[in-house]
Amino acid sequence: MQDAVAQPNASRIPEALVSAILRHAPGAGVPSPLALIHHSGFSNDLAEVRLDHGRSLIVKRGRYSWSPAGFETARFAARLLRERADILTPASLDLPPHLDERPLEAYWRIERPTLAELWPDLGQAERRGAMMSLGRLIRRLHDLGTAGHGELTTALERATSLSQALAEDLGGRLMPAISTGWPEAASVVDLLLEMIPEVVRRTAPDGVVLHGDLHMANVLCERDELTVRCVGLLDLECAHAGPPESDLARLAVIQTDLFQMPVEGAWLDWVREGYTDPLDPLVFRFYAIYHLLVLGHHSASIGHDVHAEHVAAAARAAAAGLTAPGGKSQNASLRPSSQKRAPVMSSIALAPNLGELVDLPLDLGSILVLLELSLFVWLVWYGNRPAVLARFQRREPRHDAETLPHGERRGRTARDGTPPVRPG
Repeated sequence: MQDAVAQPNASRIPEALVSAILRHAPGAGVPSPLALIHHSGFSNDLAEVRLDHGRSLIVKRGRYSWSPAGFETARFAARLLRERADILTPASLDLPPHLDERPLEAYWRIERPTLAELWPDLGQAERRGAMMSLGRLIRRLHDLGTAGHGELTTALERATSLSQALAEDLGGRLMPAISTGWPEAASVVDLLLEMIPEVVRRTAPDGVVLHGDLHMANVLCERDELTVRCVGLLDLECAHAGPPESDLARLAVIQTDLFQMPVEGAWLDWVREGYTDPLDPLVFRFYAIYHLLVLGHHSASIGHDVHAEHVAAAARAAAAGLTAPGGKSQNASLRPSSQKRAPVMSSIALAPNLGELVDLPLDLGSILVLLELSLFVWLVWYGNRPAVLARFQRREPRHDAETLPHGERRGRTARDGTPPVRPG
């Protein structure tokens, strides 16, 4: 067995542990490993074990206190998506608990390319088709309705309100952690806490199943000569229940050069075109800021201080101009805790019709304003805006068979009488 790649900030998964896992892997036979490839840049230790019969086993070992819960969520969500939405997901191996003192996850690699791997070689028409397919895939995921919001298995059974879920997450988890480890972002958390009533007013009482870490490297594809279809999802450790805007906002935030995954052009418009359902602009912006805070806090907690400063600046810029209930602007409260302010983002091309003419330096706040405006235009195009927003807030199920292939929609009883998704 050969260590083909070893990144300096990754803990190696021991060869003896890999051998023990292989003994519990159905279908492995008597494998002869060709390479043990360590990967870094992830929240878990991760290795790919390439075997002589052509298959590869992915092994993850948790580093953090929340890793066991994340692995359990990933296993549950993967099975849910396979069985109820016909979405391709990894099938985890049943491993005995005594193999290692740290939590483990292992599954056979799904031999499909990710959208991130395919993207550089796609032409414009293929890129548009791929992003529209991604929108349809996300819509299928969001067709799995939940009774409430928050932790997935709980939300499937109990109607936890969005207000309670956000208050617990922002006020009970994120604010204490940020106040001590990343204080320059605390004012933004305060603003989001004040915005909760308005966000709740604009969303439905029931939730949908969310991926929670949606980006192109977590999307599996199938490609033929003319088209790319998005067919599967990876890394479901952050899966939970909430408003659909959260997943789309996460995608929009993370596919930027702030997180070294920039995508140029009107790709988000193409995703929304495939997704078909309207999105509330304010809720979208709220969750974009929320995801900046979550990602920035992670950077701060692992010692990536410079990147955390960049993200804090981006979060403040994105929050500038938001108004909490009562109409008081929050600009004055969003000052950084020190005068040092890192640049937010490098030059980013605008939508294709403008990007061919101009290339302006924008911060993330400006980008989110543009996204908000484009969402508004799209809502007007979709139909009469008040009617659309009222329909969105009611979360009425669509009645055409083409957009309801699985008979379920956002927690409502489906056409065939099927109730919202339940664990099992």
